[in-house]
Amino acid sequence: EWPEMAEKVIPAYENILSKKLPNLFEKILDSAKQESTSIDKINLVTSMLADSMHYLGDWRPIHGSHIPRELATIANTKFGDCKDFSAATAAILRKLGFEANVALIKRGVNPEFSPTNLPNIGEFNHAIVWAKDNAKEYWIDPTNQNSFAQGIMEDIVDRPALILDKKNPLLGHTPKTVPAG
Repeated sequence: EWPEMAEKVIPAYENILSKKLPNLFEKILDSAKQESTSIDKINLVTSMLADSMHYLGDWRPIHGSHIPRELATIANTKFGDCKDFSAATAAILRKLGFEANVALIKRGVNPEFSPTNLPNIGEFNHAIVWAKDNAKEYWIDPTNQNSFAQGIMEDIVDRPALILDKKNPLLGHTPKTVPAG
């Protein structure tokens, strides 16, 4: 089952997310605390991370291809891939009082799972953040070009996402877009 598969990687994520925030991320946390709304806090976190770090895709399976690096390593190198950006975002959001977890998703034009529908971590090619504050859910892609907590980016809309929640791991689903008008 999907939750059972998620439980195999959750300890590695929790070990990383529970560590002390490095100074770079503490500064982002302090700035975000000044914002009044959840959306503004999330957008400030993702925009400040984007301003202080560079995206660098890295799929070498050093600790497993779906496991981020340590927060201190991410902050020191100022480089990260989707796992690293998502881990940093989730860690900061947790310090802000959000329920926040990394979620694995299939990003791109063909979000369908293989026809067998067997749980397989290889079905996912991207890491994002699922966050919740005051019963409102947010699907955040911290590697996207824009900070956009007020909606959902089209390349991750309406698709399964494996939420790496230590209390309730599950195969969730990102929302569908609603046409304006």
